[in-house]
Amino acid sequence: MPAPTPFTQALTDPRPRLVPLDPSAPRLPTYRPRADAIQSAQAHTLLVVPPALRDAALGLVSLYRTGKSPPFDEADQKLAVEVAAHTALSIDNARRFTREHAIAATVQRRLHAPKPTPRWRPPTSPPPAPPAAPGTTPSPCPEPAPRSSSATCPGRV
Repeated sequence: MPAPTPFTQALTDPRPRLVPLDPSAPRLPTYRPRADAIQSAQAHTLLVVPPALRDAALGLVSLYRTGKSPPFDEADQKLAVEVAAHTALSIDNARRFTREHAIAATVQRRLHAPKPTPRWRPPTSPPPAPPAAPGTTPSPCPEPAPRSSSATCPGRV
């Protein structure tokens, strides 16, 4: 936007601007489509309010009064400033929530990351039986077998 306009001024120092509009206003017709829309709507008052937080404008709110409605007054300006301040705070809270949620999700993903599988694999065959003591006969079933395996070891019931 070409400077100076109520819009650029409100962005520079985040204060509201109450501007009476008339067809000969030198600041607004710089952008022809906007000036034509203002004239065709019969707008007579402009209120520009920046939603600001910590002395930084987050954007602009432009309110126009048209037709036979009364011009904006100080009460309208005060209400618009309060709404803009609440909007700025809501935007900042949403931004902070999104940031904190992203951080929490990242931490949670890292805490619950799958553990790498070990490269060691158990042997596929059982280890050899220890040698029998000298002078003894090795048993075909060195360990007690479960009940269901009685058929594999002779002499077990």
